[in-house]
Amino acid sequence: MSERGVRSAPRALRHATVFGAPDAVPAGGAMVLVAPHAPLPLLARVEQRDRGVFAVEYPQRGPEARRLRLSCRLPGAAAAARAVRGRRDAQRPRTRRVHHQENQAKEEKPGGHVMHGAHRRTGVLVRMAGAALMAAGPVMVLRGRMGRNEIRTELAAQRITFPDHGLPAGLAALAGRSVETGAQAHAYAELIKEHVAQATGGRTYAEITEELHATGDDDEKLAQLRQTAFMGETLRGSLLSAYQAWHLTTLVMSLGGVLTGLGVALVATADALGAEPHRP
Repeated sequence: MSERGVRSAPRALRHATVFGAPDAVPAGGAMVLVAPHAPLPLLARVEQRDRGVFAVEYPQRGPEARRLRLSCRLPGAAAAARAVRGRRDAQRPRTRRVHHQENQAKEEKPGGHVMHGAHRRTGVLVRMAGAALMAAGPVMVLRGRMGRNEIRTELAAQRITFPDHGLPAGLAALAGRSVETGAQAHAYAELIKEHVAQATGGRTYAEITEELHATGDDDEKLAQLRQTAFMGETLRGSLLSAYQAWHLTTLVMSLGGVLTGLGVALVATADALGAEPHRP
C-alpha cells in the first residue's frame, strides 16, 4: 500500500494532490494520505464525482497529522454513474426553445406599435447582457493574472533549476534557468520522467513495490529504488499540476477578453436598435 504526504506538496498544489490521489489507486487497492487535517470538502468532491467507488478510513487521527486510507471497491461504478447522468440530461424537454418560438410568433403580428415595442424591449435586454459581459470580462482577466502570478511565486519558492549541462537538445536553451512558468514546469517534469526511468529501468513505483513485497520487504536496494521512484513521481505530479493550472489561467484570461469584446458589441447593437427610426 502506497503512502502520499500532502504537507510536503506546495501549498498551491495541495488541493490538486488530494483530489488527484484517487486516480492513482488501482482497482481493489488502497492508498494512505497523510494530511495536517481531514480534507472533508475535497473528499466530498471525490464522492460526488465517483459515488460509491472509494471508501475512506482514518487509521490515525492525531493532533498534528491524520492518515486517511482510500480504498477502491467498485472500479466500474464511476463510468456507469456518468452514463446514467448523461442519459437523464438528454431526456429533459427543451421548453425554453418552444416558449421563445411562441413569443416570436406573437411579436410578428401586423401593427407598427407592436414591432416598435419589441424593438425597445430587445434593445434593453441586449444592453443589459452587454453590460453584464463587459463587467464580467475584466474580472476574469484580472483573476487569471492573479492566478498566474501565484503559480509563478510558488514555482520560484521551490528553487528548481535546470542543470547547466547534460540536457537533451530540445531543453538546451533552459540550461541553468529557474522553473517559473507552466512551460518550464512541464519541461522539467519530462526531464524527471526520463531520469526516473533510467534509475528504475523503466519500472513504475507500483511495479517496484510489488517486487519489494515479493522479497518480504527485505531488499534494501529495492527499498531505496522505490523511494527514488516515489519522490520523482511526486515532484513530477506537482509540476504537471502547475502546468495544467497555468493553462487554466490562460483560458480564463482569454475567455475574459472574448466576453469583454462581446459585451462591447452587444452594447453597440443595442444603441443601433434604439437609433432605428420608427415606421408606422
